[in-house]
Amino acid sequence: MSLSTSNSRKFVLAMLATSGFVLLLLLALVEIHLRRFAAVDDRRFGQVQSELANATAPWAAFGDSHVASGLVSNTWLDNFGQPSDNFEDMVTKIELRLKRGNLKGIILQADPQLFAFYRLTANKKNGVATVVDRSERFTMLQLLYPQHRQYLVPMVSTSVRSAIGPGREAPPVIPTKAHSDIDRSSEKWKKDAALRVQLHTPVSNLNNLDTVRKYTALANSLLARGLSVCLVNFPVSSDYREISTSSGSFQQSIAYFKRLSSESGAVLVDASSMFPDASFSDPDHLASAAAAALTLRLYERCGMAGHMERSE
Repeated sequence: MSLSTSNSRKFVLAMLATSGFVLLLLLALVEIHLRRFAAVDDRRFGQVQSELANATAPWAAFGDSHVASGLVSNTWLDNFGQPSDNFEDMVTKIELRLKRGNLKGIILQADPQLFAFYRLTANKKNGVATVVDRSERFTMLQLLYPQHRQYLVPMVSTSVRSAIGPGREAPPVIPTKAHSDIDRSSEKWKKDAALRVQLHTPVSNLNNLDTVRKYTALANSLLARGLSVCLVNFPVSSDYREISTSSGSFQQSIAYFKRLSSESGAVLVDASSMFPDASFSDPDHLASAAAAALTLRLYERCGMAGHMERSE
């Protein structure tokens, strides 16, 4: 064996060893970061669990950002809506609230987007339902959990930026426009509405969807417990409504909620066109002032007023 061949092999082995060490180091750093994210999720769930365990209002609302931004908690309503909550998150929170007792009624989000592809595929990945099942959560590599893959790209990107540009100042924060300064006739607003409708479009063949069957079972089980159930289709802007009406999947979802209300006896409130465009902070989220008004309207429309009077 020549000296040059021997040196080449040593060089290759050294490179492989170095590369392997660097790879293991990177994986270890990523794992540490992911465990931090998992710990944040646990703290988030602990906070939600505490709020549900200490809830005192006789009514509770559950759903995603439409609920979170559309209602205001008060002495007779606890708003447990949270951005990105899917159906499984709603069920988990409801089960925790039921354990507390002293509950008279529930507002269930009845928006077509609950059956959109991105919401259905998010089940058991990003929400509270994921955090509840924490068996062996820290006994195996966090890299093996699919729900953590969303953190990998921004984590690597941040690391690269830090490496190539140490000391670089953070980009300036662009101030958010005030509610009154939003131009709801602009092309940007209309484009935003179109993108949101596209994202929220329910999947086809709704009647064969497992989540639809579970939603029906949830409403019926709550009614069987003697609770009042109010299904609410939350307000959206006129541009959002105009675009979504051309979607057969949207109309199929709306028809499902109407049928569920008729067959189960749950109250259905279609608040989708209840507010003018000036009441919205974006094409499908109410601004805070309108949220207070919607809360009062649902007090009447959901039957809370009569229910509360009978209990006094």
